[in-house]
Amino acid sequence: MSCYATSSQRSVWSFSKDEIVQRRKVSRNRALTRINAKGLENDAISVEQERTLLCYYERRIVNIVKSMKLPTKSAATAVSYFKRFFLDRSIMDFNPSVVTLSAIYAAFKVEETVVEAQVLCEQAPTDGNVAEEIPASVILSVELGFFEALKFQLVCFHPYRSLEALIKQLLDSAQDRDRAAEIGKVAREIITTTAIHTDLQFRYPPAKIALGTLKDAALRIKESLDMTGLLKLILEKERGGIELLNELESEVDEIVKELRSCSSYIVEAGNHELMADMERRRRRCSLPENDPQSDVYKRKEKKIAEKRERRHAKKARRAEKKVRRERAELTGVPLEEDDEDDSSEDDESDVQVDRPPSPKRAKTSVA
Repeated sequence: MSCYATSSQRSVWSFSKDEIVQRRKVSRNRALTRINAKGLENDAISVEQERTLLCYYERRIVNIVKSMKLPTKSAATAVSYFKRFFLDRSIMDFNPSVVTLSAIYAAFKVEETVVEAQVLCEQAPTDGNVAEEIPASVILSVELGFFEALKFQLVCFHPYRSLEALIKQLLDSAQDRDRAAEIGKVAREIITTTAIHTDLQFRYPPAKIALGTLKDAALRIKESLDMTGLLKLILEKERGGIELLNELESEVDEIVKELRSCSSYIVEAGNHELMADMERRRRRCSLPENDPQSDVYKRKEKKIAEKRERRHAKKARRAEKKVRRERAELTGVPLEEDDEDDSSEDDESDVQVDRPPSPKRAKTSVA
């Protein structure tokens, strides 16, 4: 079984707060440059609005998985994929409705939850004029490109298991087990309703996030929690315990602060009218080349498919001619005129065929 310490989540998908801000700034500036060049700057959404709209779609992921009565872990993994995709891409450049279902479909596969793309797209609840209905054919056509956007690193670690271990430890040492159980119950809710919508997964290991949700839960229900004592139990076998204790306490406080700071945009993400307005603006300044639902994208895909078919047909003709030449050499029967090399045909190496769009090259495969 893989562990977080040696995982790609730690080595590739972990960043400082400043690094996260910078990556998003680069992708946003790239989108704004395109939007301004087209004179659509009035339709561009702000940084805060972009974050809120992303949160809306993250919540949609959770609601879709919940409506299908599937494991919470699948929803958490799908949200992680969604966040990873948009860490280096602006929501103004890609269709979030496509990314939402792509993330869920990928998470179902990784978490070994058997759900066909057709079933997912049919059962995904509609929400009026915000998220679009996406056909299964689109999700299947962009699947490889979506995996490529995630660098094919699909294993995700979540705070749930660590939290359950902490709750058990808390119950074992608590004088009032009912109050300790209530803290644990609220902490579980915080992970699903709040923590997965923050950037904590990029900044901290799951175990530390679990500690933060536990402390935040105690604060929310005004229950006392000996966090220092709990941390001492955790660190009792570690060298340099005091230094580690101070550092860990500081990180837990920072996690609690992050959990509290995101409440405003999570609440706004539940305002359907506000989200509909943001989505309308996003669509007006969107990049059609990246949207499988757009006519521009469909025409490009059709052109690529036609070129691919011509190339395959040419390969088949040449293979057949090769067989006939070999047969003629064996039998001594001369080739018919049509079987002789046709120098007028383009050499295969000279045929330039567009590759299927992918996030890495054309950024058109997954939105």
